[in-house]
Amino acid sequence: MDHTAASERPPATTAGWMDRPLAAALNLNREQAVYLLLLLLAVATRFWDLGARAMSHDESLHALFSWKLYAGEGYEHDPMMHGPFLFHANALIYFLFGVSDFTARIVPALFGVVMVGLPYFFRRWMGRAGALTAAVLILVSPSLLYYSRYIRNDIYITVWTLLLALSLFRYVSDRRPVWLSVASATLILSIATKEVAFITAFIGVTFVVLALLWERSSDRTRWVVQMAVSAVLLLLVASTLVLQLASEPSATGQPSLAVQLTPNLLFVAFLLLSALAATAFLPHDRRDFSEAARQTTWSMLRLPAIVFVAIYVVLFTTFFTNPKGILTGSVGAVGYWLAQQPVQRGSQPWYYYFFLMPFYELIPYFLGLPILGWITSKAWQRRPMLHLGDSYWLGFLAYWALTSLTIYSWAGEKMPWLVVHPALPLLFLAAQVIGRWIERQDWHGWWRRGGPAMVGVGFLMVVSLYVLIRVRPLQGFSLSQLGATSRWLMALIVLVLLLWVTGRYWRRLGIDGLLNSARALLLLVALAFTVRFAWMAAYVNYDLANEFLVYAHGTPDIKLVMNQIEEISRRTVGGRALAFSYDQESVWPLEWYVKDYPNRIFYGNEPTKAAMDAAVVIVNSENEGKAKPLLGDRYYRFEHRVVWWPVESYKGLTPARILEVLRDRARFDHWLTVWMYRDHNSSYADWPYQNRFSLYIRKDILNQMWDLGVTMAIPSEMPADPYLEVWQERPAGLTIGAAGATLGQFNQPRGVDVGPDGNVYVVDSGNNRVQVLTAQGEALYAFGEAGTGPGQFTEPWGIVVAPSGDVYVADTW
Repeated sequence: MDHTAASERPPATTAGWMDRPLAAALNLNREQAVYLLLLLLAVATRFWDLGARAMSHDESLHALFSWKLYAGEGYEHDPMMHGPFLFHANALIYFLFGVSDFTARIVPALFGVVMVGLPYFFRRWMGRAGALTAAVLILVSPSLLYYSRYIRNDIYITVWTLLLALSLFRYVSDRRPVWLSVASATLILSIATKEVAFITAFIGVTFVVLALLWERSSDRTRWVVQMAVSAVLLLLVASTLVLQLASEPSATGQPSLAVQLTPNLLFVAFLLLSALAATAFLPHDRRDFSEAARQTTWSMLRLPAIVFVAIYVVLFTTFFTNPKGILTGSVGAVGYWLAQQPVQRGSQPWYYYFFLMPFYELIPYFLGLPILGWITSKAWQRRPMLHLGDSYWLGFLAYWALTSLTIYSWAGEKMPWLVVHPALPLLFLAAQVIGRWIERQDWHGWWRRGGPAMVGVGFLMVVSLYVLIRVRPLQGFSLSQLGATSRWLMALIVLVLLLWVTGRYWRRLGIDGLLNSARALLLLVALAFTVRFAWMAAYVNYDLANEFLVYAHGTPDIKLVMNQIEEISRRTVGGRALAFSYDQESVWPLEWYVKDYPNRIFYGNEPTKAAMDAAVVIVNSENEGKAKPLLGDRYYRFEHRVVWWPVESYKGLTPARILEVLRDRARFDHWLTVWMYRDHNSSYADWPYQNRFSLYIRKDILNQMWDLGVTMAIPSEMPADPYLEVWQERPAGLTIGAAGATLGQFNQPRGVDVGPDGNVYVVDSGNNRVQVLTAQGEALYAFGEAGTGPGQFTEPWGIVVAPSGDVYVADTW
């Protein structure tokens, strides 16, 4: 034996972490591999070209104040801009990756990716197919995709909401105290994100109370309570109908008591209906929530309470630099946003989200809503519906969906980004039902008997039917009319052949197989349209106002103008040292883009000679009349748009108007074109809802920059400005009022006129009223208040007093 060779052999070593194969470390099954693929697609769709779109009004506020915190200027919580989480998170991102439009949107994009992965943790209640379906629907959801690429709070809230639901159901099923701490941290992060967290908390707490009461009641008591609630529900609905029929216009022009009471009565009615819908699933023989409550001790709540308070104090005081944030984060936030509801920003109708979702959330809307209605109709049966999945989870989904629709439709402020909140539970409800359907079918047999071919046949049948309905045959003998007749006849022949093929497949597939083929076809078509609308909103129309998903939206002109200013600055004075001026009406979103120009001049709504002498002057259309005399003919003028809004022709819908659209082919075709192509028959140059500004570039500057677009010969000596030759600064002869909200004080006065009696009528826009003063400036009285009813205003703008004394007010919103 060779002992020398043995002693020289290197000792055996255990493979280190770096030596292990990556595939062995991952150890993914097929389901997990699909989730990984979905997450990779989520990263691609959320982050691709993230900085291309110009900042919108609200985005610029969030991005700029996050930058101020990052730059050392501090941050104080202001309920107007919601919670502090967004600003702290974005400041951290700026620190790590720099400051740009792209980095400003990294956090919402990350949350959008997390959203796609979260359904994996709900498999226990949804089943594998249901959870995977939810992940796919979240991935392609137009509203969730768009607001994953938009620096707003709502995508954060959707993640917190799912984590709260996960914490609740994991604690009820596992009884592990760690889930109480997770729920506590998630709840306070949600509150520190946006005030709609209180709506989420209300839904969760009331469902827990409902489940506890249900579990602790006998079957007879449950039935009696259901009948009593049903009676109250019918009484509330009947009361609203009677009030509407009996109501008469108020003599003062104010909404009648019946009109004011109706929304509140319906709100209570639908909350009761939500509770009834939940009872359609709640089990009769389980006590899960009661057992969880019984096993929860005060000592188990100590750590969650510490977590809650610690996060609250740190975030709302900005790491102990703003002590008053402790109050503004609770009393201040709730008080401010409750006060905002009567103002009804946007003045959207109660059916706003029911109108919005068919343009984007097809499967949640056209499948989730009918399922919700069907569930509600089953609320009075004596046995729970267990065939769709876990009864508690389904009861929660039904309650969450109906309560969200009720609260967000009743609330005064309705905005497009809020659609994600009622859409999310409908999405999960639709995914639950689709998942159950997938798990219960024999797909191998369906495939073997020709099911996929039947799906293709069904698609061709739908296309043929569409041609038969849309094309008008036998209208004449012109070439186009004969072509239409030929297409119609061809579609008819194809449809007959397809019906024959369907009859043959009927024998092979059976009625269940045909129904499965039809369901699969409908889902695939709805999914295809959903992907199309998501792509259009996020990557095609992302900075246009033809999408209903936006509001006060930044235009593509913003980046164009800022690129021009940057080029002028670089080539004339170097770097970003250019002195240029801009006004109050253009400040958002421009303030975000001009923050790096130290010589910028902000002149508010009062143009000054110094501001009007800058190399570049930005003037909103509201201030252009005051600026032109100071600008003279020393500048070239280029007109642009700063923000714009979508067309709101959907307001004032009634059943009669809807029937008119369905009967009128031209109007129906118009809305079909809007739905399919977002084509509103209005050019972007003449878009009806936009805020415009003018870019003035001094001629001597532009003469040096001829390659920016001015190719005409410009004289070396500028002509004299006729305005400047006669310019005089004169003090005001009479100054009326001061800033404030009492009589004789003003908040953004917009218009003025003198009546035949010599009195002065002033539109006090910020206070939503009109004030009447004597010719000497003494306040006489005011009329109007915030609101959308008769005699109420929402930022009134213009005013004219007729010779007869009649007053005409232009109410902006």
